[in-house]
Amino acid sequence: MKHQRGVFLWAWGLAALGSLPALADGVVRDGVGAVPGGRGGANIAHADNGVILLDNPAGMANLDGCGLFELGLDGLITDIDYADPQNRSDASHRLTLLPELSYIKKTADGRGAYGIGIFLPAGFSA
Repeated sequence: MKHQRGVFLWAWGLAALGSLPALADGVVRDGVGAVPGGRGGANIAHADNGVILLDNPAGMANLDGCGLFELGLDGLITDIDYADPQNRSDASHRLTLLPELSYIKKTADGRGAYGIGIFLPAGFSA
């Protein structure tokens, strides 16, 4: 009897937590850059752009050629209205730039690679 009551209370508690509204704010993009964005964010198995530094760094060794330099710029237009007791923000229709920069160089034997990159994956400045 105690076991059934414990299961009932556990299930009721989960149902009560699930019925609360989920409030979230922010922007998360499927893919960083034009090529991964065109693939719907699927960049894990590809080695043809510089964003692999963010998605799959091991893919650098599979690049064609001896290296890669890539510079890109995306734009994000937000419609955010946020307020709490200390802050108030209205970023309606404000353009936020999301740059990306990557440099990848393969080793002399072609079996390894190293690189550096700068990415803004989610528009946190909005």
